[in-house]
Amino acid sequence: MSKWPPLPPIHEPTLGRGPATERSLAEIVGTQVAWWQLGFRRRREVIHLAATGRAHPDPDVWTEARLWAGQMLDSPWWWRIVRAVVISGFAVGGVAATTGVAVEFQADYAISIAVLTVAPLAVLWARRQMRTARLINRVEPAEGNPRANPRWVPIVLSVVAFAAMATSVAVIVHTVQVNHEAVFGCPFEPEHPDVRAAWIKHEGKSGNLGCPVGPGGVTAGGEPFQHTTTGVFAITSIVGEFLVPHDLFDVWQTHWKVLGEPTEVPMLDGSTMYVNFQRGHIVKTAGGQSIAVPGKDYQQKQVAGGPCTTHDRPCLVRAERNGTNIHLAWHWEIADAFNVSWRVPSQIVPTSVEAAGSEYTIDGVDPRARYIVEVQACDKRFLRRSVCTPAATYIITPVP
Repeated sequence: MSKWPPLPPIHEPTLGRGPATERSLAEIVGTQVAWWQLGFRRRREVIHLAATGRAHPDPDVWTEARLWAGQMLDSPWWWRIVRAVVISGFAVGGVAATTGVAVEFQADYAISIAVLTVAPLAVLWARRQMRTARLINRVEPAEGNPRANPRWVPIVLSVVAFAAMATSVAVIVHTVQVNHEAVFGCPFEPEHPDVRAAWIKHEGKSGNLGCPVGPGGVTAGGEPFQHTTTGVFAITSIVGEFLVPHDLFDVWQTHWKVLGEPTEVPMLDGSTMYVNFQRGHIVKTAGGQSIAVPGKDYQQKQVAGGPCTTHDRPCLVRAERNGTNIHLAWHWEIADAFNVSWRVPSQIVPTSVEAAGSEYTIDGVDPRARYIVEVQACDKRFLRRSVCTPAATYIITPVP
């Protein structure tokens, strides 16, 4: 006779085994994963057959369906609410992160849009899950007695979803008001309609034009301008929108008959700012005064492939022209993305792209034209705007 006591009998698990809270997490997750692994087509078959009061002919598929249905119906009311809220929270985070990065929405917009998208879908999903479980259990009830959960659970989920959606709408309305104030929150707006339209396009108060300062006027050439907190903004005949520091604008107006109209927007050559005009240029060194130089254009000293004189922005180490293509290569530390833009000197709005690496080829350029190229390194942030370096500006001249 064995000295060991007899082992307890082994019982096969039943479909109606205990409440969900008494099962292990691995068992709960395993049942859910097995249901998902049936695939969309087979799950649809199970639901269609259950709706007509029939079991699925495949015993393995039907067993997994009954296990899942029993688990869903065994869940206590509070677990159903928590499950729906947690899954919805992950979905909101995913949608918000995706829209925030892809479109660079600010966090208020991204999260609110995600809630408005996910909340109604989550309620419909929860109702459909329980309806499917009841259909399966009605065909062949699970062994045991699945707990009779109150019917007010869907109502609670609907109320929570409605509250979240109402809050999101309120947040969006508030954010729109704040953004409107950021654009139109100055004591007054530019008087000239063209200047005002451009000022709004550049985001007004919070944009790079700032608030208007004093009344507007016209240049010596009869073109509208407006003093702002960031400089003087004018609409010129050749380059269109033209923003310059106040002192450079004063020098231009003093020497207007000699210089004429600007042919380029202000540019940087390292730490030196310059603007080319029809008959000369104005140059301003860091910490120095603006000086008018009639008779010739400014000659760019910082060129592609030359020494890197500034280290707070990418350095263009190569710019090769080949027919209608310009191949660019720059040096910079690791960044999430690089903004590359190019335009001819008289073009108002540049063409811009986002490059992932440290090289980019511009296609379809005019081989006879001179191009202004800018490269900017950016680091993306979660649900916030990217942080970018100043733009490195270079002149790409035609091949002789």
